[in-house]
Amino acid sequence: MANWLTTATQALQRRPPAEPPKFEVRCGCGHEVSGVRTSAPQQANCSRCGETLFILPISVYPPVREPKKKKTAPTSTTTTAAKTTVQGTKIASPAISRRRFDFNEPLAAGKLWVRKQATPMRLVWCGLLLVIGTTSYWMIRTRTLRQAEQYYLAAVHDGTAALDEEDFLEAARQFGIAVRALDLLGRSDGAARWVRQQERESRAVSNLAVHTLPEIAGNVLGKKVAGEESDSPDLFKGTWVIIEATVSRREPAAESDSETASARYVVDYPLIANDHPIEVVADLHAFDKLDWSAGPRPVVFAAQVQEVRVKPTDVDTWQIVLESESGFLWSRQQTFLALGFQDHEDSPTAAILAEQSRILEIEAP
Repeated sequence: MANWLTTATQALQRRPPAEPPKFEVRCGCGHEVSGVRTSAPQQANCSRCGETLFILPISVYPPVREPKKKKTAPTSTTTTAAKTTVQGTKIASPAISRRRFDFNEPLAAGKLWVRKQATPMRLVWCGLLLVIGTTSYWMIRTRTLRQAEQYYLAAVHDGTAALDEEDFLEAARQFGIAVRALDLLGRSDGAARWVRQQERESRAVSNLAVHTLPEIAGNVLGKKVAGEESDSPDLFKGTWVIIEATVSRREPAAESDSETASARYVVDYPLIANDHPIEVVADLHAFDKLDWSAGPRPVVFAAQVQEVRVKPTDVDTWQIVLESESGFLWSRQQTFLALGFQDHEDSPTAAILAEQSRILEIEAP
């Protein structure tokens, strides 16, 4: 009972009544209706349109208190400026940063970014797009291969018919379509090799040089030696020639330091133009498919003319150089005979062509 006086004094004191809350309600017409809330619900009429508005009573619950803000000490990554005395004068030393770089922060930020981006809905959409893209590619690929197979069959039929009619230009065009279809189909079987062989032979025949090798050498070098206006070497460059000759393989020189030096091939095909001997230089990659264990052998091949020149080591000898990449072995006897060569089934040339067909592993479809 020590504090009875204080308690009685506080009980007798009259606190001023709290001011009743006001309300402001917007009517449907846009006019604001204001007034004082009471302890019971009430109805207020709009002064503009007369609409009756329902007004809620005073809330019986105590007002919500705002949360108290916690006082946090200011974080600082710098040390307090220290004061030093120099000749009686106080100078504030600069703040020195002691913050250390956290290498885990970029990694954590990257993981957070990935988590934000890889939402379930986005993953579902990515999966749908992947399925749609894969299905579309498969459908387009299947349709393309089906069309390539149709083009191949039609082109082989038309190319074979053109060969029978000795229309080599049309045959080269049709077999060219068939070769592109085979490249798309990825075929390398015996029938595919036969089609590619017919395309090469038809292209060679349709672009065959109209002059013989001595005539080519004479037109380029013979006129030049005689002081006359000679034909341009580019005039014959790229034209095809078909040769049947004995070819031998020359091993690398013994004094060569390189063990992997490629062998050279020598073509025994003597020619003369304007009293000058002519050598045919045909170091063709196609000769690598032949068996040279028995020494020189007869070969029927075709290649494009690359250069007509004077032999570097002998100015009296002329050379006709053939492109090594363009050369190939001949195989079809009917095409060979169509060029005007006299031959029959039992001749040595027929045996050579049959052997080369076996080496090339080609078979008619």
